[in-house]
Amino acid sequence: MNDTVRRAMDASTGAKKFATKEMNISASETLYSLVQCTPDLNSSACNECLQGMVLRIPTCCYRQQGANFLNPSCNIRYELYPFYDFTSAPTPTPVLVLPPLTGSEGESQISTTLIISIVAPISVVLFLSAVGYYFIRRRAKNNVNAIQEENDGNEITTVESLQFDLSTIKAATNNFSSSNKLGEGGFGEAYKGTLPNGQHLAAKRL
Repeated sequence: MNDTVRRAMDASTGAKKFATKEMNISASETLYSLVQCTPDLNSSACNECLQGMVLRIPTCCYRQQGANFLNPSCNIRYELYPFYDFTSAPTPTPVLVLPPLTGSEGESQISTTLIISIVAPISVVLFLSAVGYYFIRRRAKNNVNAIQEENDGNEITTVESLQFDLSTIKAATNNFSSSNKLGEGGFGEAYKGTLPNGQHLAAKRL
């Protein structure tokens, strides 16, 4: 494994820092290994990253037939079966493990989402209520105007009945003179008369 690490770290900075190796560990078993660093690491940093993983193998993976160590900057894998292409030996890109959101960042994101989910429906309801209220008021106003116009068209002008006191009637009929008598009915005698303004009238004496 150390030889494979040296081959990977010898690559120049920016190149694909990986190496593969096959080693017979028994008459019927072959160990396939692959190591890799990200291109941004120099040789020293690549060696430090890979050696740290190599030191973990005896303590974590003793007697296991294979293992896979992943780090944001490097990885090591070995198996008892071929898991890479022998012709080009492509290597998997190291898995970049993003750190979880801290408490304040996570709470802030959750709070923002919660506020949006509450405020948005309320805003829609208020807007629709305002639009509905506007149209109801407008329709009610139109109905009132229509009723008022109808009443104005059907309004009937009334004239109060003319009423005169007894002295005015006596003066107009010459004190109910027989010369002004028009006739006599079941409810009294009828007389004609003339008011001071020249208007003619008929009065019944009960």
